Amino acid sequence: MLGRAMLRYLAGDAVGGNEDAVHASEEAERSGEIEVLARGLPYRAYFQQLAGDPARSRELIREAARLVPTVGLPWIEAEMMMIRGQITRATGDFPLAAAQLIQAADIGDLCGHDWASVSAWWIAAKVSMDLGDTERAIRQAAHAVVQLDGGADVTSWLAVV
Repeated sequence: MLGRAMLRYLAGDAVGGNEDAVHASEEAERSGEIEVLARGLPYRAYFQQLAGDPARSRELIREAARLVPTVGLPWIEAEMMMIRGQITRATGDFPLAAAQLIQAADIGDLCGHDWASVSAWWIAAKVSMDLGDTERAIRQAAHAVVQLDGGADVTSWLAVV
């Protein structure tokens, strides 16, 4: 169900993606699938941000920040931190967002989750622009593009470039 949620999001249907993520989370809670719940919470938070409910978004990302580290899967933690940084950016706390995104990129790099790392670098470049640091933004965006060139993720490469 989470896979379908992401596909719906990529197709421009964030509302449908959220519905699938909520359904997946509910089923995960009922069945005790903590990993599915841990993966779904950050995406639910992101979808709530997109839907214009920042309070609910922050509530869900705080819940995810408590749960995800207990699962012990760094790739899920990298995704959660990337989403957390994006949500923090939306609140206007750019220094905190920058730190969260660098942490997401570092975790993604350590566990080989290039998508999370590249996404974090790309959002970090936007945060650097928010902070007025264009030189840093250029370095971060270049880092993302170089990392993408080394992999086979054509979709992300096209989205970034």
